[in-house]
Amino acid sequence: MFIRKRVFILLVLFLPLFAISQQRWEVIISNSGLDFELITSDCAYDEGFITNARIKTVNNRNYFMKSNINGELLWDKVIVYNNNWTNISRIKQNQNGETLFCGTVDGYASLLLLDACGNPSWCNEFISSEYYTETIHMDAFFLDNGDIITLTSLYKYGSGYDVGLMSFDNNGDFLWFHPYGLLEKYNLLDMVVPYFLDYFNNFFIISGFCYYAYPDNPSLVYLKPMFIKTDNNFDEEWFLPYGMGDTIIGDATGVISFDGNVFNGYGAYKKLGAGFYNSILMNFNIDGNESSYIGIDNSAINDSVTENMLFRVVQRDDTSYIASAKFGNAGYENPFGEWIMDTLGNIFQYQSHENAGGNITPIIKTTDDKYCFAYQYNYSDILLYKLNADLSQAEIDTNSYNYDSLCDDLPIVSDTIYLDNCSIVTSIDEAPTPSEYYASLKTINIIVMPNPANNAITFEVESSGYHNNIVLTCYNVSGQKIFEKYVEQNQATVKTSITNWQSGIYVVVASSENGGYGNSKFVVK
Repeated sequence: MFIRKRVFILLVLFLPLFAISQQRWEVIISNSGLDFELITSDCAYDEGFITNARIKTVNNRNYFMKSNINGELLWDKVIVYNNNWTNISRIKQNQNGETLFCGTVDGYASLLLLDACGNPSWCNEFISSEYYTETIHMDAFFLDNGDIITLTSLYKYGSGYDVGLMSFDNNGDFLWFHPYGLLEKYNLLDMVVPYFLDYFNNFFIISGFCYYAYPDNPSLVYLKPMFIKTDNNFDEEWFLPYGMGDTIIGDATGVISFDGNVFNGYGAYKKLGAGFYNSILMNFNIDGNESSYIGIDNSAINDSVTENMLFRVVQRDDTSYIASAKFGNAGYENPFGEWIMDTLGNIFQYQSHENAGGNITPIIKTTDDKYCFAYQYNYSDILLYKLNADLSQAEIDTNSYNYDSLCDDLPIVSDTIYLDNCSIVTSIDEAPTPSEYYASLKTINIIVMPNPANNAITFEVESSGYHNNIVLTCYNVSGQKIFEKYVEQNQATVKTSITNWQSGIYVVVASSENGGYGNSKFVVK
């Protein structure tokens, strides 16, 4: 049951650090009575921004806000999962204005989808204690047909950590489950934890870390950056614990590519025996073969830096990146900042922000080539700011925008959403694999209504969203083509008049460009 109430407990003060004369795009989200822990952010479909934080002082509730293109509050929501302990890993918004929250509730992987008006459409929890002790959705991706792919960390007491992908349709229905079973496949692997899911054309590359033993001494297990590539059916194509031939200790926080064939993984590492971390670029090809890695020395920034850790990277142009990283001389307490670097790890420009810290959050590249960042600020606030490609402060946007245009309801209001009746996903033992699921979709079911028919007829085409260029063709008993129609992707029905058709038995056939096929008989009177 979903209950909506007006928020009285949460008064968020926006303290803009910009004025029209200064033209600085920088905002602090603050509240004197509440401590925020920034979790993640994303770009909204209408040039606004969405941000999620945990309210540390009020029963671990989640605070979700939407701002305009200049970071000014439009509305906010407090999300309460039946007062249970909750951790949101990532939020994603699609072009329909729907926002997906993925994370964990009381140790079980959870999803929540808000519609374009900020109201809950559905939520679910993945509870299968027979197979897994703890689970968490680490990241997620919307496919073009609206289906959701989640990157899920799976832990079984006594067995260890593993990685899996799950899929749900846009109504929250469970489609398939694919645990990779890496611990069983690789006997030198001790633990694997995923961070991010990066999409390239028709496949994903998962980044994170693992503990992997050296073949000549299996008792020595080291922290290694980890990458997994999927094929177009979401099966594991290869698993790469990076740098087994070198003394690299570290993790990977993402992958970027200019051409889709050569990849730069990135993250932080330290050489065996070193007491500090440095950023690293890890190059490999589409087959998972390592080519070279580049460690970014502290001296590449300045002589006072004693540690630097790369977190997220976006492409700036054809030869350079903008990176979000921690660097300085205070160890892990170093503040966040940004730098511009080329593909060889040369840093051309950098800056840091005092008191900016927190979790790994995405860099948002806007449609007008600006770059938005969200960081924890001090202990209890959130810092948002936008930069130009040269790391200078972006100017305030004075254009007019129609926010929340996909919501045809009343204007969205700030409120509290209580989630106390989420559906439970338990039947993983009966769940198909991706290959089995998508093979079943090769059959295009056609429902003919009415049957028999006399004036008009409707063909309902199931699973059209999974096929390209479906052709619907009707034949009479002599095999003559009587009717033909192309079916658009996600189109559910085709209607036509049959007043000029002769009485008799007909066959309707559906075929698609990607191998789908189906047929059905019907009668015209």
